[in-house]
Amino acid sequence: MAPQIVDDKFRIVLAETTAWCTRIPKPWNPKTSFRSSALAYAELDIASRVEMVNKVIEARRFFLNDRSITPAQSLAGGRLLVTYPNISMRNGMEETESNSFVNYANVPGWDTWIAFFEETGTRQHYYSFLLSWVPAEFLEIVDVATDMSPEESINWIDRVDHPINLELERCGLAYQPKG
Repeated sequence: MAPQIVDDKFRIVLAETTAWCTRIPKPWNPKTSFRSSALAYAELDIASRVEMVNKVIEARRFFLNDRSITPAQSLAGGRLLVTYPNISMRNGMEETESNSFVNYANVPGWDTWIAFFEETGTRQHYYSFLLSWVPAEFLEIVDVATDMSPEESINWIDRVDHPINLELERCGLAYQPKG
């Protein structure tokens, strides 16, 4: 049996991510609003992508300093984006289409990061991925960017065949389009 991904720890990180991002003053800029210096990571000190994302999560938790946050019960109007950095062509097309919500490598701002899953084996390029949260205000432009990704290095997690979707659904965290 595969290990559970969407556990209370995951749901707390999701809740912290949405709390952090929604506290950023509006109007939001897709290029700069979710790349705060408070959560910036020191690339030279990072041994792995998992460690890099964990450092962002730790810093966010420290600066939030909010012990009242409980496990997420919803996506707070947003949607979960999956990024496969190992297959990104880094052509900048998705960056342009998303008004720089994602960068040239299709990575969104670190304030939105929830988890990085590093898988090994023959298909590791497709199973090593970053999961991030996209606020409702940016769903449309990020959707265009996902449609423009020729190598599909970014996509909505609910569009990808992955076991995490069953867990998200069971927890009430599956994306529910409006209308």
